[in-house]
Amino acid sequence: MPFFANFRALFIRYPLECFFILTLSIPTLFLSLDTFEHYYHPWLVAPIAFVTLYRLHTLHRIAYYLSALILPVIMAWITIQQINLWNHIAFYASYLIALLVFLSKDWRKENQYYVQQFLNTLINLSWAGIAALILYTACMIIIFSADTLLLNAENSLEEINRRIALFSTFAVFPLFFLYFEDKGEATLSLNRFAETIIRFIFNPAILIYTAIIYIYIGRILITGEMPSNSVVHLVWPYLLTGLVIQALNCLTPNAYPKVLSLFRYLVLAPIALVWVALSIRLYHYGLTPTRIVLCATIGLTTLYYVLNLFQDKVQYRHFASLAIAMLVFLGFIYPPSKMAQQNQLARFEKSVKALNLVDDNNQPVTNFAETLQKIIHGSPEATQLVMAKHALDYLEYGDADKKSFTSLEQRFGEVRLGLLKDHYFVVTDKHADHVIKLEESSIEDYIDPYPSFSSNSLYLNYDLQNFKRLISLSNVEFRVATPSDNHENNASSDNTSNQMAENTIEFTFPNSDEKLQLSVNYSQHVADVFTKHGLDIQKAYPNKILNTLTKDMLEIDTPRYLLVLNNLSLQYSEEKGYELWSKPSELFLLEKK
Repeated sequence: MPFFANFRALFIRYPLECFFILTLSIPTLFLSLDTFEHYYHPWLVAPIAFVTLYRLHTLHRIAYYLSALILPVIMAWITIQQINLWNHIAFYASYLIALLVFLSKDWRKENQYYVQQFLNTLINLSWAGIAALILYTACMIIIFSADTLLLNAENSLEEINRRIALFSTFAVFPLFFLYFEDKGEATLSLNRFAETIIRFIFNPAILIYTAIIYIYIGRILITGEMPSNSVVHLVWPYLLTGLVIQALNCLTPNAYPKVLSLFRYLVLAPIALVWVALSIRLYHYGLTPTRIVLCATIGLTTLYYVLNLFQDKVQYRHFASLAIAMLVFLGFIYPPSKMAQQNQLARFEKSVKALNLVDDNNQPVTNFAETLQKIIHGSPEATQLVMAKHALDYLEYGDADKKSFTSLEQRFGEVRLGLLKDHYFVVTDKHADHVIKLEESSIEDYIDPYPSFSSNSLYLNYDLQNFKRLISLSNVEFRVATPSDNHENNASSDNTSNQMAENTIEFTFPNSDEKLQLSVNYSQHVADVFTKHGLDIQKAYPNKILNTLTKDMLEIDTPRYLLVLNNLSLQYSEEKGYELWSKPSELFLLEKK
């Protein structure tokens, strides 16, 4: 049959590729799921190995046969070492490099030929994927029908589906690609329909988008506003789209459109805009792996547009080569995660130095809290504090190994870093109506505008034999009480005034043995605790004084129950003093005998 004869010729022309495909695909029909998941590494790197074989086949015959010996050794080593490839950026960079090498067939100087071969390979790859999908679907329909009508073995369908899907991916897909590549002939022009789409849809669309960007740039220049945070995400795809449209226009049989000759110059202003917006974001937030990759790709695109001003200088093969060099650098030489870690650490060190939070030996100053509290909203120091906070957040949450954050935590201490984070929210609050000043310089004298009292084991300090029972309550429901409510118990002696009613919270405990509604006036409770300790609730106090209130703050005595709270948070303002900030959702009830 002609079809099988064609595949026989394929095996003769691509011997190593076909042997490699069959070696990896046939086991997928027999391996169990557990075995495949344990030894999945060869299949994970199989596309990279296939691209290596396929491209060396036409480039260098000796290297082609040597790769047949080297690639299996590398794949076996990765499998034996059980390397977690998903956590290595070099793995992803290798995939992108393989894709570029795969699509760049002959690396010829002529842009028209290079783009045509690039598209031909991409189209053949798409047809191969469609063919593999059709064959997989047909097989599953046949098997499902046979199972339903004859076998009725439903439990095995999922396993059969997995094996056929893997076989289609690693055997049918690459074999059909080789088949289409072997039969396809490159044509150096587009058909009339494709040319019409490019000339009358793509070209005008990119110019309309350019006009919109110019209008936005004009508004920025007139109003003096800063570029929006979304500028990079909107303009960068526009630059890439312009690159693709210019490449497609190389395939049109007529002369290069004059409108794109104008676009070469019009695109310079959007490039400047995206760099301004990106530099502002980098100044305030520093580098992250995502921003590093973004800078690299925008830089590469910028280089293309600059060279595109001189059309005889632009070769797409050079652009692909630079992209591969960028991937090698970021994937194997200087990973973005390492670059971002060093940048954020340097930003943090520079900011705390500018804020005088460290001495000449880069150790935290003794009056750390007092120096921190002098920073107010809108001051130049506030900008440095914001930079330090953002850098610290990245080192704590964005950095994978957290070594830098651990080093900072050991040097500064958890308390000082916590103070820096807390004061960031005070400084960045545009509606902050107070700046609490310190009278002393120790950490214990820090005045927290949002003090919190908490204990997860306070109830264990009581002798439970003195109580009838212990009731643990979580996810407590509560509502604002009204003066007309008839409460069984109340922590306040007078709950009839409107002022008291507005500050009274009524709890409903649906999981108790009997229906229980217990009203507690937290505002009165907080005021009573301050009075008991001889403190003025209108005055701000440092942590070392407020910490002495913890036990009394978390205990509320009523005629029938002793309430033990898990937490209670206050807020301070110069106008109102201390008042309730957050209500507890978990507590213990000790019922009295």
